[in-house]
Amino acid sequence: MFTPKKPPPDPSKIRLPKASLPPSMPELQAMHAQASENRGREVELIWAEPDSAKSYSMSARFEHGKSENPTWTLWEDDGQEGKLVWRFDTSDFELINDVVCMLKKAKAPAVEAKPTEPQGPIDPFEAMKPKPAPQPIDPFNSLTPSSGFHPTQPQPAVQQDQFQSSTRAPQQNPASYQPGYFQQNVPEKSAAPAQPVMQNPYAGSVDDANVGATGAPMPQRPRTTGFLPPFAPGAKQDNENPYAPVEKKADTIEGNLSEMPVPALLRSLVVNQASGKLEILGEETVGDVYFEHGVPKHAGTPTEYGDGAIRELVTWEKGTYVFTPNARTEMRSIEDKLEKIIADGIQLLDQKRHLKRAGLAYESYLVRLHKNLSDTELKLMLTKGAPLDFNFQRDVYQYLRHKRTFTDLLRDKPMDSTMWSTLLFNFLSCGLIEIKQPDAFKGSQLDFLGEARSQVQAIHESFIRPETGVYSYPALMYFMEYEMHRYEAYNFPMSLIVFEIKNRRDGGTVPDVLNPQAAGIAAMRMDLVKRPLDIIGHFEAVDYGLLLPNTTGSSAAFVANRILESLTATPLIKGVDRNTLTFAFGVASLPADGDDLESLVLAAKSAKLKAKQGQFPIVLSRTKKRD
Repeated sequence: MFTPKKPPPDPSKIRLPKASLPPSMPELQAMHAQASENRGREVELIWAEPDSAKSYSMSARFEHGKSENPTWTLWEDDGQEGKLVWRFDTSDFELINDVVCMLKKAKAPAVEAKPTEPQGPIDPFEAMKPKPAPQPIDPFNSLTPSSGFHPTQPQPAVQQDQFQSSTRAPQQNPASYQPGYFQQNVPEKSAAPAQPVMQNPYAGSVDDANVGATGAPMPQRPRTTGFLPPFAPGAKQDNENPYAPVEKKADTIEGNLSEMPVPALLRSLVVNQASGKLEILGEETVGDVYFEHGVPKHAGTPTEYGDGAIRELVTWEKGTYVFTPNARTEMRSIEDKLEKIIADGIQLLDQKRHLKRAGLAYESYLVRLHKNLSDTELKLMLTKGAPLDFNFQRDVYQYLRHKRTFTDLLRDKPMDSTMWSTLLFNFLSCGLIEIKQPDAFKGSQLDFLGEARSQVQAIHESFIRPETGVYSYPALMYFMEYEMHRYEAYNFPMSLIVFEIKNRRDGGTVPDVLNPQAAGIAAMRMDLVKRPLDIIGHFEAVDYGLLLPNTTGSSAAFVANRILESLTATPLIKGVDRNTLTFAFGVASLPADGDDLESLVLAAKSAKLKAKQGQFPIVLSRTKKRD
C-alpha cells in the first residue's frame, strides 16, 4: 500500500507543541529566548479555543542584523479563513500578555440582543462612537457607577509668576526647563471658527496610518472591542476581570495603568473615535491628552508637551487614568502619527528599564570608563547607540570627567526624561560609563591624617544639632558669609532654599514641627539628595535652610523638588507620610535676587511665605529677571 510521504518541516519555522490554553508569561518569555537564539527563524505556538473550531497562532521572529526587538504576530483561524489580529515589534512581555488576555476576556458569541438585554461584553468607549440613530443618546447612560476608589496624591510643583498645573489647563513647554518642577503656561488663543468634524486617520482599514515604526501594518481590530477590556453595560464591574476599568461617575471612566497600559489606552480611544480629555496620574506628576473624534489633538506633562508628552506618558507604568468625554481645548500640539509616537515611547521605556536594571537612581554616580578619548574615537563608539546630537553627547561626557551623580547631571545640565534616558542608554550600552551606587565612594578626603582626623571631626560635630543631625542656625550663617566672599571674588552664583516641614498629628488641622525621630530620618534623606559641598542647617526657629554654592535659582528649584520627592516617597516614620506632611519651599539666588546676603535671605523668606499661603509647595523668587 502506498503511503504518501509527509512534507519536510519548514526550515524557517520552529513549531512548538500544540497547546490547549493560551500562552502564559513564562511561555512568552521562552518563545522570545528561543527566537533570539535562532535568528531568522519563526518560533510558532498554536492553541485551540475550547468547544470551538477557532484556533490562534502566536509567533516571534528576530530578523538578522535588525532591531533588538522581535516581531510578534497573532493570527486567528475560524476553520474557514485566517486573519491577522496583531503584529508589532516589541520586547515588552506585559504588552504581549495584555493582547493574549484580551482574547480570554472577549469571547462572547455574536448574537442578536433583545431590547432589554445587553449583547455581551463591550468596550466602555463603544458608546462614544457616532451612532446612526436619529435621537441623541447619552454615551454613558447604560453604565452603572461603581465604587472604585481613585487615590489622589500631592503633586510637587514650583510656582513662577502665573504658573498653572497641567491638571488645570494645557500648557506650553518652555524652551529650557528643569525636569519635574516648573513650567510657564502660555495658552494659545485662536480666533478661527469652530473646527469641522475631523477625519480619523488612525481608524478604518489597514493603511499607512496603521503602520508601526518598523513598517509592519497594524491590524484592524474589531470596532466593538478595540484595545480596551470588555465591560458589560448595565452591570457592576466583574471582580473576576482585573482588566475591566472602573467607572468613576456618569460622565467619566477611570482605571489603573497596571491593568491597562498607556499604549493600549490611547489606541482604544482612537478606535472608538472618542472626544474628550484623558488625564493620567502617575506616581509623581500628572499628564493629559485631548482627543477630538479619535484624533489626538494636544498633550502635556509638567516637562513636555505635544508628541514628546505622549512619548513620556507611554513610559509611565504605574498610576491611574480618568477619561472625561467632551472636554475641549483650543491648543494643538500633536504633529506625528500616534502609532509612531507610541513606538518611540515604547523604545524609550525599554531604555529606562535597561538603566533601572543597571542600578540608575538619583544618587547613583556616573563614572567614565575612558579618560582620554578623542572626538573621533568617541563618535565611533557612539555609532552603536540611538540617534542623538553628537556635540551634546560630547559636552555631557566631558562634564562627567569629574565625580558626578545623576542628580548633579540633571541640575547642571537640565534636560527632560526623553533626552537623559537616551543619552545615558547610549553611554552605558556603548561602554562609555558605568553606574555606581553611593556606597562605592565611602570615605573622607582626610583619611590620610590618621588619628588626627578625629580632631577635625570634633570641630565638625560642634556645628551640628545632635537631635536633628544638621547644622545649627549660627553655623549656617557662618557658611553663608564664607560663600558670599566666594561670590564677590569669582562671581559664582549662589542659592538659598528656606523651607519648613510640618506634620498634622492625629488628624489635626494645625500642623506641628517634626518629632526628633522623624526629623533625623528626614535629614538623612536630604543628605542623599544634596551635594557634599551643599550646606543644610536650621533656619531661625523651626525652619530649615539649604545653601547651594555655584548654583542658579532654577537649578536650586530642581533640588527643592528632589527633596520633596525624597521626603514623600515613603513614610518617614509610622503616621508621618505624604498625607500628613505639609511643605513650603522658598528659593532665591544671587545675583538674580540682590547683591548681598540680606537681600538673598529676605527673597527666600518671601518666596517661602508665598508657598505657604498658595497652592504650590515650591516658589521661586521673582525679585529680578530670572537666570
